[in-house]
Amino acid sequence: MSEFPSMFDKLLSLISDLAAGVGVSLSKSASLANTAEALDMLKPTEGFRGAIIRLGGHADGSYCIPDDLNGITHCFSPGVGPSSAFEFDLASKDIKVSLADANVQEPPKTHPNFRFHRYHIASFTDRQKKFLSMDDWHILDCGKEISGDHLLQMDIEGSEYEVIHAMSESLLKRFRIIVIEYHNLNQLRHGSMCFFMKSAFAKLNKHFQVCHVEQNFTAGTFWFNGGRQSRLLEVSYIRKDRWR
Repeated sequence: MSEFPSMFDKLLSLISDLAAGVGVSLSKSASLANTAEALDMLKPTEGFRGAIIRLGGHADGSYCIPDDLNGITHCFSPGVGPSSAFEFDLASKDIKVSLADANVQEPPKTHPNFRFHRYHIASFTDRQKKFLSMDDWHILDCGKEISGDHLLQMDIEGSEYEVIHAMSESLLKRFRIIVIEYHNLNQLRHGSMCFFMKSAFAKLNKHFQVCHVEQNFTAGTFWFNGGRQSRLLEVSYIRKDRWR
């Protein structure tokens, strides 16, 4: 009997390797309770009485945020994509906007308050490989500035989790408003990914409350707990001291 686990593990490893060769994952599933707990972290907190406004029009690239922009001096927006209408609306309110994306030459729209960097925002900095951490990016564009609240809008195709984990809490608390497009939420059904993603949600929930959520069905859905869940969610946060 003592050799059975070893033989079983070897067989399972062989099957996993064969499945991986054809693009199929046999990773351990997350429990229903863990997945449900993670999804609950993304639900709006009851009792928010502030107004929600949409910036950037009504097409892709627009986002809903709490109407609490007075005193915000800077917006950081990793991930440019085909639209910068949201950032343009903020810049028009005399908010400085830092944009970063190594996949584009420049933002689709320009504004005197824009500052653009051709970098991927990641968990570490490697200038040669075009990687820049959030903390280093903040230093690059704000220096030693210690006053004023910031806004973070992040749509970086699944890299948001590593960026959240790597960001210092001192920088995180500088943001009054955060809006994130969470990708690959179907991965919450896999054990290790559920832990990785849920701990990112928990880090934000330590200092912020969810005030608005929008489902985005462009990337499809996944089946969970008797219903369909969107693989993409646009989640808007407000720092707890600004909760109304």
